Amino acid sequence: MVLNKNFPVDIPEDIRDCRNITDLAKLLNINLKALFFFAYKKERLYLSFNIKKKNGGARNISAPIEALKNTTKKINSYLSVVYEEYKPKSVHGFVYDRDVVTNAGNHLDRKYILNIDLLNFFETITAQRIYGLFKRYPFIFGNKFASILTGIVTYNNCLPQGSPCSPVLSNMVCLKMDKQLINLANENGWRYTRYADDITFSANKISSNLANFASDGINVGEKIVNIINKNGFAINEKKTRLSSHNQSKWVTGIKVNKKCNVSRKYVRNVRAMLHVWEAYDEKLAEKTYNAKYNFGKNKKFRSVVNGKIEHIGHVKTKKDLIYIKLHNRYCELVGESHKRLPETKKDEYLNKVLMIQGQSGYGSGFFITQHLILTCAHVVKGSKKVKFTTRLNKLPVEFKEASVIDINIEKDYAILFSEKKFNEFVFKCNLNKGLNMYSHNDAYISVGYAGFRTDGNFWVEPSIADQKIVQTNQRKNVNSFDVSGAMWKGMSGGPIILEHTDYVEGYIVNGASSLDTSEDVKSHSFYPISNIPKKYYEPKFLTLLIDEMYGSRFTETKEVGMPDQFFT
Repeated sequence: MVLNKNFPVDIPEDIRDCRNITDLAKLLNINLKALFFFAYKKERLYLSFNIKKKNGGARNISAPIEALKNTTKKINSYLSVVYEEYKPKSVHGFVYDRDVVTNAGNHLDRKYILNIDLLNFFETITAQRIYGLFKRYPFIFGNKFASILTGIVTYNNCLPQGSPCSPVLSNMVCLKMDKQLINLANENGWRYTRYADDITFSANKISSNLANFASDGINVGEKIVNIINKNGFAINEKKTRLSSHNQSKWVTGIKVNKKCNVSRKYVRNVRAMLHVWEAYDEKLAEKTYNAKYNFGKNKKFRSVVNGKIEHIGHVKTKKDLIYIKLHNRYCELVGESHKRLPETKKDEYLNKVLMIQGQSGYGSGFFITQHLILTCAHVVKGSKKVKFTTRLNKLPVEFKEASVIDINIEKDYAILFSEKKFNEFVFKCNLNKGLNMYSHNDAYISVGYAGFRTDGNFWVEPSIADQKIVQTNQRKNVNSFDVSGAMWKGMSGGPIILEHTDYVEGYIVNGASSLDTSEDVKSHSFYPISNIPKKYYEPKFLTLLIDEMYGSRFTETKEVGMPDQFFT
């Protein structure tokens, strides 16, 4: 279906600029015959089917065929631009950058939660109501135009669940109701949100204006009921809930007592799915769970599991240990162990520390800013450029390149510049710690690549060890600290981290030359991070450096978002 050749060149950019059917056809890039076909030949344009609801029953879905779906997608994009101008902050369903989590987050740590479900939400939004919507501001379409557009977006005299533009149209129809309920909530010190047909009020004081408990259920406040009814909706009393301060509170499937959370049952279910997969195999697990939950032919078991895990991470945050452990189990099962996330601080350090390859040897290092790497001078020696990598790479070992911009032999440090920035690998450094502030009682952690090159191969797992300072060596120009635990060749340039602050306070400079624990080493030592000039942490220095090295030719590579993209 192509645009009629007789259409003039000027095409409306906004659906509100359309004043007749020809304008609409031009905007949607279809001919008039197709437009009328979509508006009136409904029985040939939709596929209807039922899907099971979690709490029983079925939801009827009417999905448009591909040609109509593409057209309604275009209509949705134009309608969404209009709704964006008027959307209330309290609406979280079918709105960009808002979802069930942002909806639930508005009701955290409130004493009372009132959940209201609107009865037969989409079926209640009739074709007549949509026609009236198009006749009013901000559209003000003519009778015929409003009728044709209504015919395209409705089915069986209502908004069909499954059509791309039904969500935004439902929000537009609810706009007046939302504003009235927002005003009512503000007057009473409540909070109000709506996610599709789920309405939520929360308060710290209960009153009959909000709701109260009755022998046969919940009595919703009269003003709330009146606003909902006058706007053409009805309350589903079976799904109305009032939670008091001593109960678990839920909003759109998310627990909101102190922080956003999922249910224990949800987490147990995901663990059970992973356990079956681990104990047997993916096909058997898929067969078992598909028979129980009916995922459907188009949904793979691993996709369902991954979706559930990511939902946990979205609700609890990606730093939550439960999410991280589930994510890592999934990565092992699908053969993507390089995507594992650190489960402890030590895991995080192991992921961030760098292996540095110079011309005549290798050692360790770490990012002190997004572009600058610190390592030992004796690691890079005469190299002008070095290569670096992390444990997150995929074998065989791949490297990125960095330029040596400064070497200090006396203090044994080298500063390297990476054209590509890696924010997620930067260590926090305590540059202001004086030598007299280092305590023998503090717990430190040393991290580095304690491996050796043999026959062109690397031991690609870094080492990590707990340390205590046993001796302070103070000389005129260089100060060092001996530590209690062993460190080895290859760890030079790696960070020394103060455990309770998570800050780097030194860099490794000396250790054993072999993995033989019986070897007598005079000192396993590190130098203080304060040896590094503070100018390297100043944005102005980096700007001048880039200008000197590249001039106007420098184009900064976009920051890497996830560890597995490190080498893409």
